[in-house]
Amino acid sequence: MPDIVWLKPDGTPMGGPVDWTQGTELALGMYLNGSGIRCSDLTGSQMTDSDFILCFNAGAEPRKFALPPTRYTLRWELVLDTSLEVTATGAIAGGALEVPSHTLLVLGEPGTVVHAEDHNDGPLRL
Repeated sequence: MPDIVWLKPDGTPMGGPVDWTQGTELALGMYLNGSGIRCSDLTGSQMTDSDFILCFNAGAEPRKFALPPTRYTLRWELVLDTSLEVTATGAIAGGALEVPSHTLLVLGEPGTVVHAEDHNDGPLRL
């Protein structure tokens, strides 16, 4: 798997120039592969992290996002929600998730640790 995969709201990878220059699409996703980091730490070991899916909806209406298939991961947990509206947890790969308008959602592999002073339980909310 590549380190970054840009995704259309239907869960498929972004393709050629048409996907990037259409100008009317206000929603897109991004997969970040924690095993695809191309750096070493200070000891020379390969750096790794959790995998993440970011769902961006800049539109004025909620937008359905199809989560990518199981080759990315089997299940996702909500890590960050800028809308304060999403309550979904344990989203299943290949399923769908509604992203409110003007919102960024970050989903991580189950057990993903987010370090923030105000993150006690549930997703981090900004």
